[in-house]
Amino acid sequence: MIMKKILDFFRSRLSSLELWTIAFLILALIYILPIWVFKYFPSQDGPCHIYNSFILKHYDDPDYVFNQYYEVRKSPIPNWTSHAFMMLLMYLVPPLIAEKLLLTGYVILMAASVLYFVNAVDARRTPLAFIGFPLIYNYLFLMGFYNFVLGVALFMLSVGYWWKRYDTFGIKNMAILTLLLVLLYFCHLVPLALAMFSIVAVAILYLPFRISRWKRTLLTLPCMLPASALTFYYLRTRGTAQRAGAWTLSRLWQYFVRNESLAYYSESQIIFGKIVTGVFAALFLYTFIRDRFFTKEWKFSLRICKKDFLLLLCAVFFVIYLKAPDGMSGGGFIKTRMALMPFLIIIPWLSWDMPKVMRGIAGGMVMLLAVAYMAHASYHHKLLNDDLKIYTSGYDVIEKNKVVLPLSFDHSGRCWRIGLFLHAVGYYGYNTGCIELGNYEATTSYFPTYFKPGFRRPQHSTIESKPAEVTLAECADEIDYVFTWSLSSGSDVEARILEHYDLIKENGNLKIFRRATAVQKTNRE
Repeated sequence: MIMKKILDFFRSRLSSLELWTIAFLILALIYILPIWVFKYFPSQDGPCHIYNSFILKHYDDPDYVFNQYYEVRKSPIPNWTSHAFMMLLMYLVPPLIAEKLLLTGYVILMAASVLYFVNAVDARRTPLAFIGFPLIYNYLFLMGFYNFVLGVALFMLSVGYWWKRYDTFGIKNMAILTLLLVLLYFCHLVPLALAMFSIVAVAILYLPFRISRWKRTLLTLPCMLPASALTFYYLRTRGTAQRAGAWTLSRLWQYFVRNESLAYYSESQIIFGKIVTGVFAALFLYTFIRDRFFTKEWKFSLRICKKDFLLLLCAVFFVIYLKAPDGMSGGGFIKTRMALMPFLIIIPWLSWDMPKVMRGIAGGMVMLLAVAYMAHASYHHKLLNDDLKIYTSGYDVIEKNKVVLPLSFDHSGRCWRIGLFLHAVGYYGYNTGCIELGNYEATTSYFPTYFKPGFRRPQHSTIESKPAEVTLAECADEIDYVFTWSLSSGSDVEARILEHYDLIKENGNLKIFRRATAVQKTNRE
């Protein structure tokens, strides 16, 4: 009798929830699991972000010497969000857990933002949010561009919020939208620019000759002012110099159609990218045919509604992807960033109004695709974690607060597009408090930390691109350790290192050298 009551209780609770909602929560959990199941999240720039967040937390800590080598940039620049978030979390948890919490927050925010955006346009299209799951684990995310992907999630949240509140837009909504856009600025400029453009474009295009909507549009425009002022300040101080890429039109088209935003660890992931593009194409054609031909008169209709402006934005984003420079104001990867945006902006425009059986089949296939894509990525997470365990096996031989020079002769390892070992020495940075000379963030103008002027060190571009050309003789007295990955034994580079350093750790591709003492040098001579 008691068991029956318990079962009836759970049945009543489950029946009150839509199966789509339950499935959505399960998928969100599946996408969070790889972050926690494996020790390391295998990204390119992630270790460097953890390290610099650690520097911010311990900048004035007398137990560390960070303030002797670094400055903290006080100006309002983008890329602060993830660093500030992890820095604060490090007061409560270890650095590696702080990154996991940040990434968990991103996955939840991205999934929720797609769902919110879809519901803001049409609450009947909730299952369309499942199409967005494979886009969560995209190339930019695995490159470690944490601020950008957080900005993408906030982009959808901001546009969705304005869209949902447009008909009742008031002072309270102005304040919330303004804060969202300012937060977007401190993530990344690309999603901020797209969000402001999207809102302003739709607000103007949707203006019928009714004074009430004119007023709501006029209330929207002031929300852009603080974020616009910050953007103007940044561009004025950093310049607007552009950098052309080596993209041909055919390569741009191939990258987009194959949806290579979903391929990063292995070229085999392109299969998933093609399938996702196919799903979008099929739903696009179904929506276009249904909305334009399946009318009451069964005639082609040119009737335009508010959601059709999303189709226009999709086309604009695609043109920007084709025409934009690949770099501007010191930043880069603009085309690869833009390749993701047409897919995201079009999701709420797609139709889910189909027979129930067809909805079930389509929904099941999309969920299966999302799970299969995540399972494939998780397989590589396991392989790359094995490599990172070897890479990080030298913590015990690095003394605290010492200067470390990383020289990687194989950035990618088993990765197809990700430089897994390019900045992985950042793991040593926060574990030993060392001064890591490969800290690329400290050589740019758009991250919170930078090297102090006058700090003598090898050129960063040489460290990353031409490690064999780094001249140790000029700065060996200032570098305590040389950390190498995939250094050939018996090579000329190793011989030059051994002139000033002793090999103290070797494990697979890992070799760590410590500066030799004066006595050791004399005995060697």
